Amino acid sequence: MGFSRHWLRDHGFVLTMVRGSINGRSLMEHVRALNQESHGISGLKELVDCRELIDVSALSVCGVTDASMSETKKPGSRLVFLLPKHSPVLYGIARAYQMFAMERRDAVMISTDFVEAVQWLGLDEKSLHTIQEVARHESCMPESIVG
Repeated sequence: MGFSRHWLRDHGFVLTMVRGSINGRSLMEHVRALNQESHGISGLKELVDCRELIDVSALSVCGVTDASMSETKKPGSRLVFLLPKHSPVLYGIARAYQMFAMERRDAVMISTDFVEAVQWLGLDEKSLHTIQEVARHESCMPESIVG
């Protein structure tokens, strides 16, 4: 499983779905791919939905911080991690990533509420609806570009 990205390029937005299990290598591969795909996009808005992530046992703090420090500078960008409620381990991982990502982005947030996360990114209701549809049908699509 791992990572899948879904772009709404006309909104400068990417939804990253994280499912199943991940490790430091898969996280680093995701960050490097996102660096390439987002090159030249200013004001990038990124929602990383981790609500279906079930296994992080192979993910170390070093793996998380190395991946975070590998991000390219993204001026004007915002990143929000959407976590399941009552998941202190995932919160700790997201917090470790957040600390280093703040050096490369304007703002990084951790939330357990989908609507709050999307609104914090500054997206309108039409965008919210599109994002919800992509998220609902995500399991049928390996990677998509919408808009």
